[in-house]
Amino acid sequence: MTDVDGLQAVVDTLVNVRGNNDFPVSDAGDDQTVDENTTVTLDGVGSFDPEGQNLSYSWRQVVGPSVTLSDPAAEQPSFPAPNVTPNGVSIIFELTVTDVVGLQQRDYVEISVFGLNDQPIA
Repeated sequence: MTDVDGLQAVVDTLVNVRGNNDFPVSDAGDDQTVDENTTVTLDGVGSFDPEGQNLSYSWRQVVGPSVTLSDPAAEQPSFPAPNVTPNGVSIIFELTVTDVVGLQQRDYVEISVFGLNDQPIA
């Protein structure tokens, strides 16, 4: 920089640019069709954080007969499909993924459980 008298000075300027934290992407996996009394594995492995940070997982059942997940905080929890009528039932789960700064995103998966023709009881 030069002033009106021709004197010069050098000024160093440091500019810090901070990027925004993007929302994570939640992927609860493909819908599934299963028979009753089989083990069902939910699949959140398609979820990711655009910045590459770790995610936490939270699965919650929102529709259907109550089932117990092996670990609702796991990336891939499982549960035994309930015994149902031959018409079957739908069970829907919500997957919420949370990044390290607390941003969240949700996705849903539907599990269709079909009953088998049980033996009659005499």
